[in-house]
Amino acid sequence: MNRRCTKTLQLRVTSSWHVWVGVLAGIVLLSLHPLHAQQTSGAVEPDEIIARVGDTDITQAELTAAVRRTIRQTFYHGKPPQGKEQAFRRQVAQQLVNRVLLLQEARRRGIEPDAAKVQARRDAIEKRYGNTPGWAQQGAQALATLTTYLQENDQLRQLEQNVRRVEAPSGAELRAYYENNRDKFTEPERVRVSIILIKTTPSAPPAAWEAATQQAQQLVLRLKGGADFAGLAREHSAHASAKNGGDMGYLHRGMLNPGVEQVIEKLSPGDFTAPLRILEGVALFRLDERLPATQQRFEDVQKRANQLWLREQSDGRWQALQEKLRSTTLIKLLDPSLAG
Repeated sequence: MNRRCTKTLQLRVTSSWHVWVGVLAGIVLLSLHPLHAQQTSGAVEPDEIIARVGDTDITQAELTAAVRRTIRQTFYHGKPPQGKEQAFRRQVAQQLVNRVLLLQEARRRGIEPDAAKVQARRDAIEKRYGNTPGWAQQGAQALATLTTYLQENDQLRQLEQNVRRVEAPSGAELRAYYENNRDKFTEPERVRVSIILIKTTPSAPPAAWEAATQQAQQLVLRLKGGADFAGLAREHSAHASAKNGGDMGYLHRGMLNPGVEQVIEKLSPGDFTAPLRILEGVALFRLDERLPATQQRFEDVQKRANQLWLREQSDGRWQALQEKLRSTTLIKLLDPSLAG
């Protein structure tokens, strides 16, 4: 059994050194993972191992570092939502397991890091932080750990690139894909709508909203009397479309307030709504045109169909590899809290 323990960098943090740590630590210290650590003479205590992937152990220290790193990358406020902490920890543990599996696969395939790419990234970091106070004492150690991390990342990059590489589909394959996925090449229903907006701020008192509603009701009476909707929009609407007679153009489902969409669905072209309260104020809507969903011709979407086919094939290959590795490798979660 390959037992390893994480070799943590011991950094002496001063006010100037902290700048370097704050950036590079996110790459080095908080990016430590199961295959980073170097062999040490001391064996890992059994209670420190939280998972075993084939012959590789994942330790509690490695999971803690990965959780901290992922929190920084994921949550604006620096912590998972309340009550979701354990689920987040399990998710990160699974990511560590996947990384180990993929690194093991890359090595089985004989994939070696691209030395030039790794060196270029390493040089860029050394150039940026080489003059930072403390680098002379700690930089070499940090770079050694960082180099291992960069090498493994490059192996993973090459593995994914190789697995995802697919040949372009034949004409027959692409036509079959189009026929079997017609929903992906259908222009959804669109409606052309015009608006008259009597603007009112959300925090306005009830009297202001009532006044806006009354003004809109007066406009309804004028419309019923034959007034031109576009003319009234130019004269009274506070919406950006007023200069165009209230014309909002063609809209897909979801572009309007759901309540407004429900009302407009019941209209026929030329009909207008009663006053409707929306976030910006009180509004009148007119349905100008309704275009039904239409199937796009294969000749018009052939390029997009080719792109979708390639992406789906690529994603499928990558997902299939990960599922295969999980099904053929012995994975033991020794920490019960990570199960489920």
